[in-house]
Amino acid sequence: MDEDGEAHTLGLLKELRKLAEEIGQGHSDYAHRFHDLLRKVNNPNLPDVATDFGFRVFATEGLNQTRTIAVCSNITVAIAAWECAKKIFPNDRWLLTWGGMVQYDSEK
Repeated sequence: MDEDGEAHTLGLLKELRKLAEEIGQGHSDYAHRFHDLLRKVNNPNLPDVATDFGFRVFATEGLNQTRTIAVCSNITVAIAAWECAKKIFPNDRWLLTWGGMVQYDSEK
């Protein structure tokens, strides 16, 4: 009777290991895709993002853009992202632009 129980437990452990491996592979794939999208959004030219997403929220140091945190087509969402960025990183300068025009500047 104990041998059947041990075999059953061993079978369950093998299934758990297989499931854990599948989850790990999925997680790795999702992490890769997530970081790939972040890199694309960080590109100042935004080649893979739809052109109708006219609002951008990004940090600057002098004339250099350091990171982009939002690209969107809705001004309400863009303002919320800008305000959130200011709260989380109060020492950075954050700009919200529409096209080429600055709409909001955290230093003004």
